Amino acid sequence: MKAIITDLDRTLLHTDKSVSEHTIAVLKKCHDHGILIMAASARSLRDILIYNDLIGFDAITATNGAVVSLPQNLLEIGIPCESGEKILSAILQYPDVFLSIETSKGLYSNRDIPVWEPVILDKFPTLTGGHHPL
Repeated sequence: MKAIITDLDRTLLHTDKSVSEHTIAVLKKCHDHGILIMAASARSLRDILIYNDLIGFDAITATNGAVVSLPQNLLEIGIPCESGEKILSAILQYPDVFLSIETSKGLYSNRDIPVWEPVILDKFPTLTGGHHPL
């Protein structure tokens, strides 16, 4: 099996977040020859999937490895809710902290991030078994 595994920002994507037609054509030829095309990024799965129609990734590793999307399966590597709550409580003790949390239900932040349009929360609520704020 042969595969191309690529990061997105400043690797596959230009600084303006576009993918060149040449790159798309080369990856399509590789895929047509049986080479798997995979993405690995610190970005969230949601932010990688917008390029999936152009590239047709066979697998995606997102959120610094916390989420792996395969054709028939989604693997999520989370932390227990109790640990997450302790971490959030410790971080939020710092007055000028900028905090954002990507979840399966969207992005939550204590400040606005215009390009991502998060749900703004003054105080992060209790986490649930689904690893997301209520």
